[in-house]
Amino acid sequence: GYVPGAGWAIKEQITYQDNRLQDELDASTLYSTIEEEIMPAFYTRNSHQVPTAWVAMMKKCFTQISPHFTMKRQLDDYYDKFYHKLEKRHTELCRDSLNNICTLLKWKEHVAANWNDITRMELTCPTQVNNTFFVGDDLSMNLTLKIGSLQPEDLKIELVFANEDANGHIHLADKHPFKCTSCQNGIAQFRCELNAINVGLWNCAIRILPSHPLLPHDLDFNLVKWM
Repeated sequence: GYVPGAGWAIKEQITYQDNRLQDELDASTLYSTIEEEIMPAFYTRNSHQVPTAWVAMMKKCFTQISPHFTMKRQLDDYYDKFYHKLEKRHTELCRDSLNNICTLLKWKEHVAANWNDITRMELTCPTQVNNTFFVGDDLSMNLTLKIGSLQPEDLKIELVFANEDANGHIHLADKHPFKCTSCQNGIAQFRCELNAINVGLWNCAIRILPSHPLLPHDLDFNLVKWM
């Protein structure tokens, strides 16, 4: 953002390895620039009390620097990341005399009323000695759920893998979907197939979320079950 004649720049050159000495030098340079250049440019006036050198710098700043620092990029980001997506979703929900939004609301009410009925009946996990799997192994898990009046397509079930960093923070590493294999009388069976491709010690859990084509993202509906 610096153009000669349109402002002042403080050198970034490191003269001392000692930070205290470098800070003193930078402060001295700044005060010298204020005293010897900035103040004279502002306080030296012509017969009309106009600081001509200062005004010339302002004009040069407006013409040569400001055009490179506008709100266009920020506005483009807002439009691409938020406004356009919200406009598209609003149009989708309001189509056909608000039919989609009515459908979504009725579905949410139905899921919320029956969410607590979801219970695990059986979980079959792959078994290996010491729970050790080798890279390249094909693994599968089978999950049987009682889902009551819900349908398998109302649920998004994933096997979630996470790891822990040196500071104890948990980070999502990977996730694999469960697919419904059968459903009868409110009992649904799901299967997850995956291939061991990563090494190390991993934490995993099964996550169940509501699922509907009209939901904008997984966290739109504040319901989740962990197993």
